[in-house]
Amino acid sequence: MLLYIILGEEWLKGRKIEQIAVRVASLGVSMIQLRESKEARKIIKDARKINTALCHYNTTFIINNRPDITFEVNADGVHIGQDDVSIYTARKILGPQKLVGVSVHSVEEAIRAENEGANYLSFGSIFPSKTKKSQIRSLSILRDIKKSVKIPLFAIGGITLEKIEQISKLHIDGICVSRDILDRDNIEERVKCYKDILNLID
Repeated sequence: MLLYIILGEEWLKGRKIEQIAVRVASLGVSMIQLRESKEARKIIKDARKINTALCHYNTTFIINNRPDITFEVNADGVHIGQDDVSIYTARKILGPQKLVGVSVHSVEEAIRAENEGANYLSFGSIFPSKTKKSQIRSLSILRDIKKSVKIPLFAIGGITLEKIEQISKLHIDGICVSRDILDRDNIEERVKCYKDILNLID
């Protein structure tokens, strides 16, 4: 299972955002998403710092909800929700080579996103989350989505080390984490714990 980290300014605690990105990328994190709600020029500034810092690592860099900024900074892809721009619009801006990830909440949304050209999906919130308030959705739906699509599927929402066992048998492709890793002084130690557990899951 892959580890996908969602990074935003709420986790900085005086640290530089690009330094946090490098700290987790150096440990083999598969994907990093920049999720910020501030004005575009500030997101672009942070995105450029991260993109430059990650150039020596095999970590995919995704920007939330902004295909225009993704294009501007030449990030690897964009992640969009059901109420954001369409997959068609994102693809028109970014072209065929960039990744488009989509948040889904049902089998129907997942199948539609795959048919429209999404590269991967995220489903949640599967547990209560303090990071982003959203409806808790059944793991049975996550299982059904995995059976219904061929593209990678990630679980998101309130995931901690202690809860991985509950989703380990669903054969999904990865998990998205923010608070349980980034809201710590020693993020390297926490990433290593996640990697150790995920590497044992078939």
